[in-house]
This record gives sequence, structure tokens and C-alpha cells, in this order.
Amino acid sequence: MTQSSSRRPVDLQLPRSTRLQRPGPALHRPVAPAPKPKHNKEEAMRFLLVHRLDETKPDAFAPKPEVFAAMGMLIEDMTKAGVLLAADGVLPSSKGALVAFAGGKRTVVDGPFTEAKEVIGGYAIVQVRSIDEAIEWASRFAEVIGDVGVEVRQIAGS
Repeated sequence: MTQSSSRRPVDLQLPRSTRLQRPGPALHRPVAPAPKPKHNKEEAMRFLLVHRLDETKPDAFAPKPEVFAAMGMLIEDMTKAGVLLAADGVLPSSKGALVAFAGGKRTVVDGPFTEAKEVIGGYAIVQVRSIDEAIEWASRFAEVIGDVGVEVRQIAGS
């Protein structure tokens, strides 16, 4: 894979100046079905965008209202662009469990997961033409959330 500095920017179809001025839906509202992508199905690839949060920070799972509003606008932009298939935030690991199998036996560990400093805070599934386009959308997620990494993974079979 090439270095990110050699990647060309991808046009995300909406002017940046208008995005931050429109009100958007709340972050955790169901996303309306996306319009058909503006590219051929043969060209389309699906990517999982996962953002991780530092669960030790007090406000990790309680972002400020401005972050919710900005994320709502981003989700609206992605829906209008026809690339968003699904998106949502997740609750802290204290509300979850870890299931493992070893030697034919199941082990269930209730959260929080003290071994992990960074945990999944949310995800999006996008259908785009290239990893470069997925990276551009992931960059917008990271910009909205702030101080976060967004992992970009192509979904098998796409």
C-alpha cells in the first residue's frame, strides 16, 4: 500500500462550506436507506470504518452536543452521496461482554475490558469506489470526533 501522502484527495461531492451550516439528525437515530450509489455496482467496494475511543477519558462516550450535531451532518452528507450503508455508535465496554472459545470451552468475561485502553466507539459501513474514497470519509469521521483513530477495512467479497 502506498503512503497516505501519495494518495490523491477524493471529491466527496458536497462543498465543505455548506456542511457545517445545515442541521443534521441526531447521531444515534436510525439511518434512512441510502440512495443508489453514484457508481457501477462492479466498481463498488464495501468498507468498515471503526473509530476507537480512549475509554479512560471521562467524556469518551458522552460527546458534547456540537459533536452530535456535526456527526449528524456527516451522516446526512454520506447518505446524500449514496455511500452510507449503516452507521451507529456503541455503548462503553462496561455494558458488553467478551466471548472466547479455547479447548472446546466457552468463557464469557463481562465488561469493562480493563486490558484495553482503546475500545470501539462506533462504526460505519460505506460502499465506495476505492480505499482512497473510504479513507476520505474516515478522515471526516476523525475530524468530527477529534483525537481518534478510524480503522478502514475492506469487507470480504466486495
